[in-house]
Amino acid sequence: PVDYVGALLVPGDEVVFHIFAATSSAAVRNASLRAGLEFERVLESIPIGIAALAASPSGSEALR
Repeated sequence: PVDYVGALLVPGDEVVFHIFAATSSAAVRNASLRAGLEFERVLESIPIGIAALAASPSGSEALR
């Protein structure tokens, strides 16, 4: 399964990083394609100092 965790908005760069909890980046990519979401790339991310994300049992993937 792919769970939507939230997003990080970086207004100065006009970019939003969407954060998903999933077992792989392929799972996030496939779910995003099925949902019709536009994205540049899907990357694995490692939370550092973000307690809510670090507690995610299945890891997290960032969609940009």
